[in-house]
Amino acid sequence: MLSKNKAEFSLKKVFIKRFFWGALIAWSIVALVIYNSTRHEIDELYDGEMAQIARVLLGIYSSQRIDRQQETQITSSPFEGGEDYENKLVFQIWGKGGVLLIRSANAPLEPLSPETGIFQTRDVYGSEVRTLSIEGPGGRLTVHVGQNIDIRRENATEILESLILIMLFAFPVFLWLIHKGVNQGTRYLNDLSEKIARRTEDDLSPIKTDDVPLEIRGIVDALNKLMSKVAAMLGRERQFISDASHELRTPLAGIKAHAQLALKNKAHEHTALIRIVEGVDRTTRLANQLLTLSGVDAMRVLETPVEVDVKQLIERVVNDLHTEITEKSIQIITQLDSEKRLTGNEELLYTLLRNLIDNAIRYSPPSGEVVVRYQYVKNAHRITVTDHGPGIPGDKRERVFDRFYRDIDAQGSGSGLGLAIARQIASLHQAEIALGSAESGDGLSATVVFK
Repeated sequence: MLSKNKAEFSLKKVFIKRFFWGALIAWSIVALVIYNSTRHEIDELYDGEMAQIARVLLGIYSSQRIDRQQETQITSSPFEGGEDYENKLVFQIWGKGGVLLIRSANAPLEPLSPETGIFQTRDVYGSEVRTLSIEGPGGRLTVHVGQNIDIRRENATEILESLILIMLFAFPVFLWLIHKGVNQGTRYLNDLSEKIARRTEDDLSPIKTDDVPLEIRGIVDALNKLMSKVAAMLGRERQFISDASHELRTPLAGIKAHAQLALKNKAHEHTALIRIVEGVDRTTRLANQLLTLSGVDAMRVLETPVEVDVKQLIERVVNDLHTEITEKSIQIITQLDSEKRLTGNEELLYTLLRNLIDNAIRYSPPSGEVVVRYQYVKNAHRITVTDHGPGIPGDKRERVFDRFYRDIDAQGSGSGLGLAIARQIASLHQAEIALGSAESGDGLSATVVFK
């Protein structure tokens, strides 16, 4: 019994669920990338601003006399004092000999940067500070500029928060649009289901693909091919039943006629009983052929293929046809030019070979010869059955493979199914069967080539 989850499986729900988590992960990655990229751009922007401030200060004070300020520290934490931008930026101007000449109110007494000409990120009184120092001409003045990193992170965070806020508002809209799109797409599937449900069991016509989306056209094409195969199969079955019922009527009608004759006329009782037995034999053979053909028709691939000893297979067929061979004093000549085994279904190969040899015996003259030859030539197995009977004209050799076909001039009895069965079995073995004239000129040669 299917679980509830499996019974309620919905492709639409699976798609929307996977889209939700996929989009959430993708947007998270995008937000992280944007945040890192924004931080990098903000760092470059503020670094450029710091460099510009340092150069401006150096330009202003290089040509002026600077009185040394009283060295008093306003606060032990220079970068405290609110959220104002001014509290996050400090500067110092140092003279020769390491003398602090001037500084911003919140700048420390110690040099902000130990090196000149490069940006550094340092810890100043417990705060993470970005620093830059520029030395003036002759080394008379050195300007130090420092900026608390917090202001940069705050700006990047504000941008990220704005982005997340936009995403939070946009995400439901995207989900709604996706849901509408999925509903629109599944509408075609629902319409297709309704069309198929409204069909009767006899309607196997192809489904029109004019208004079918490309994504499901492959399914519709496959379904059309399946219905075409089913229609062909049903057509073959109807034809088979029609032909079988027609063919069975003849021997059954003959049996009934001879039985009635035997009841009415005692003088013809023995002859009538012989004809009844012959009619039963013919009907039995026809029924067996019909059952065999029905079984072969149902096969699409070979079942249980094995390596078959062709010599033993021929001996088995000849032994089973001993009565027919004896009644007509037929001589069976076996020519084995190869000992290679043939791969296939042994019972089907037996049926194929028996039908060919049985036909050869039936149409051979009394005391005639039937030659069964097995060869392996050019990577192909060849089985040839040759008789010395009347043969088949060239223009009719293909038609005799049709089911229930019998030439009006044909001698002997038969159902017209033997060669049809043989070709069907050969096809299952990916082999070809062909008819030709015997090498002597008289008779028929049936050759099966297994590639």
